[in-house]
Amino acid sequence: MLNIETPFTGKFAFLHTGFRPFFALATLGSALLMLLWLGSFGLGMPVLPKDYPPITWHAHEMIFGFGLAVVSGFLLTAVRNWTNLPTLTGYPLLALAVIWLLARVLPFFAIGGAWPALAELLFLIVLLVALTRPVVRVKQWNQMAIVGKVALFIPASLVFHLGVARVWPEGIGVGLYAGFYLILGLVLTLIRRVVPMFIENGLNNGFVTRNDPRVDRWSLVLFLALAIADVWLQSRHDAVLLVLVSVLAGLLAILHAWRLAGWVHPDVWKKPMIWVLVVAYGWLVLGFLLKALAGAGWASHSLAVHALAAGGIGMVTLGMMARVSLGHTGRNVNAPPRVLPVVFALAALAAACRVVGVWLLPAYYAHWILLGQALWVLAFSLFALLFLPIWVKARIDGRRG
Repeated sequence: MLNIETPFTGKFAFLHTGFRPFFALATLGSALLMLLWLGSFGLGMPVLPKDYPPITWHAHEMIFGFGLAVVSGFLLTAVRNWTNLPTLTGYPLLALAVIWLLARVLPFFAIGGAWPALAELLFLIVLLVALTRPVVRVKQWNQMAIVGKVALFIPASLVFHLGVARVWPEGIGVGLYAGFYLILGLVLTLIRRVVPMFIENGLNNGFVTRNDPRVDRWSLVLFLALAIADVWLQSRHDAVLLVLVSVLAGLLAILHAWRLAGWVHPDVWKKPMIWVLVVAYGWLVLGFLLKALAGAGWASHSLAVHALAAGGIGMVTLGMMARVSLGHTGRNVNAPPRVLPVVFALAALAAACRVVGVWLLPAYYAHWILLGQALWVLAFSLFALLFLPIWVKARIDGRRG
């Protein structure tokens, strides 16, 4: 069993816990990946892998690169806490991080070959084993639903790479949307599990969030149906499926808007570690709404995806990485670095440029994209400057972890 009270007198602890290397990789990787995308899309520079469609590379790296790095860091840490058993540490953790890095670098040298796909597959298999073993050992079967979502990244990745290899061209869209909905499903699960508690404990003023088991059940059923329909839509363009996707997204927008309205209190806006998650949830509601409107031709599917991804997932990851990093290094999550709200605001502005600006003033499309990319890079670069010392150095309370 894991003894979290074990003292540690060293200065550095970068490989003690999964969140440390993987939050660092996610943050630095996100800034660098977006910088490369800015150079390619915004400035026309030949900086991306040859013969790799730029938009395909961008989508894949934000899902299977950035997104999976955050998921890995969070789950390696969460499973350790749930089971009281160690997950990867030390050199095995370093090896997993190196495999993730190889999967990012290999497309620049080996596109057309199998090496990028094999590196990504190896990463996913090792991660899955590392998460599954402690859960099975203590028989926490209720956590297997989350671990199961990680397992589903394997077929999503394989299908995507079959598309890149032109074995099944539709596999690119199917794999990307499958990976996207897996990330989104994990985010929604996380939001429902912890955000009400964070709000009530953080405000500490007697406010009780409003929740309804019926909303929980129906939002899960409708989301599963939306994910299946939208992934299926990538392999066959069907008018009925398009209408179904729009209807399901509209219903999800209504349910999540109702839930979010019951979580908001005026004091939320005084707490950066809380409002970042509330704003992120608002972006998810907007994303589902735009998805519904896209079916009627009143918005584009790209706007919906970026509201969900850049706004919702992007801000949730910043908020949760900050909370986990502070809490698991012995710091007070209610007293974050003073600059952190600026980082959150920059991320929100980046999403607003990419979604709202493009939607309302499409004549300036290229300008909005370029500005959104620059703000994203700035937000994640500042986040890295704030948290790299925290990730590298030992806990401030003298414990191991």
